Amino acid sequence: MMGLSASEINTRPKDPPLFRRFTSTGLLDRTDTLALAQLPWSKQSLAPHDRFEDNQSFSIVAAGILCRENRTPEGRRQLLGMILPGDVCNYSLVTGLKPMTTQVAMVRSTVLTTDLDRLTALIELRPRILSALLAHLTIDNAMTEELVLSLGCRSALERMAHFLCEIDYRLGRMGLSENHQFTFSLTQAELGHYLGLSAVHVNRTLQELRRRKLISTQGSRVALTDIGGLKAVGGFSPAYLTGIPAFAHRLGAA
Repeated sequence: MMGLSASEINTRPKDPPLFRRFTSTGLLDRTDTLALAQLPWSKQSLAPHDRFEDNQSFSIVAAGILCRENRTPEGRRQLLGMILPGDVCNYSLVTGLKPMTTQVAMVRSTVLTTDLDRLTALIELRPRILSALLAHLTIDNAMTEELVLSLGCRSALERMAHFLCEIDYRLGRMGLSENHQFTFSLTQAELGHYLGLSAVHVNRTLQELRRRKLISTQGSRVALTDIGGLKAVGGFSPAYLTGIPAFAHRLGAA
């Protein structure tokens, strides 16, 4: 295990790539972020469909995509959350509870992991890190609630449009979407498991979005060619992805 290298920390001045989501909350200063980077982190590579267990550690996705999933007793699958680069894998450190879902790599992925005791000791010295974690947890819960709203109330076209806008926003925050273009390698069947649609319905929905010239796709490359029109179809507003609870601000000021 080792601290992050200078190249991993300083790819962009004052904006460490791995912790861009942390810094986007506005709750950390540069010294907090550097202290996080200097913890002993270990890398774990995951192949597609690998399960990831981190109940005794704290982990952040560095590359790829993981999903939180659950299954019925009969084996039917529902994806409940996309864990993208910069996202925390689970919040056992904050909640004290074992996750009820399974974390699965959807594509080849890399996760960085550090020891819970070391992070806890750092949080005691730098409580703003805890405030940023609580902000992440609040926003991740809001994403789950938004997914439930999509599954219960939005049409297939609205679900897909909203989903693509959310992914674009989240990847853009990490510098992984430029001009609303990004790489996203999930299969249509996997998108269906997330959006509650059959693979055939996913295909038809993407075709309709392309027909309306709202998106274009080439392999795993996605371009949102009319982001305003796509937001209108999906009823998308990023407010649920940016709201920081008042208690987090109070902790950050401690």
